[in-house]
Amino acid sequence: MGYSINDREFHIVMEFVNGYSLSDLIFRQYVKSKLPLNDIDRINITYQMLLGITFLHEFPKKVLHRDIKPANIMITKKKIVKICDLGVSTINQLDTQLLTTHGRKSFVGTPMYMAPEVYLRQQEVTEYGDIWSLACALVEMFSNKHVWPVNVFTTLDSILKKQLIPDCTDVPVVLKREIEKCFNYNPVMRPKAKEILMVLKNSGIEVEID
Repeated sequence: MGYSINDREFHIVMEFVNGYSLSDLIFRQYVKSKLPLNDIDRINITYQMLLGITFLHEFPKKVLHRDIKPANIMITKKKIVKICDLGVSTINQLDTQLLTTHGRKSFVGTPMYMAPEVYLRQQEVTEYGDIWSLACALVEMFSNKHVWPVNVFTTLDSILKKQLIPDCTDVPVVLKREIEKCFNYNPVMRPKAKEILMVLKNSGIEVEID
């Protein structure tokens, strides 16, 4: 929104979001009771998330988020999506990295939402890595469960090395095939955000955004 600089301080002015993180709306019962989401709401939120990621990825100077997860998706009380925390994003490969370190591994982002090529092989995040992370967030939203039934790195290693994919049972039929394709272990075989968005637009489902 804005910034100011003086000799001793640097200030960033950001938008106040009157709402909750998608993570809280999924996993915190108290928050869920404050702003309940129905099936139509979840489709609308999916649509808005796809719009936002498509904008970043299709920008003339492509922007990669690199840490897409429910905690970085804010939902206002009017159920408008705000994609937050682009602190580890890249613009045309010019970036400052924020690293998460575990043992000998250093990561950009959050391990549970990382694409296998990033988590296992420490490759640079591409738009296809963002797509994997986006799909993880959507699976959690539709299922109200963690994308992987694990909370330790060794188990995550095992899951990804076996090339397993998350349970997409609760994803709506109109999106299920596309979301499953987002978990392809060959990154370039994953759909782009704009392609998933087009599937949703062509589905006949009416999307309502205030």
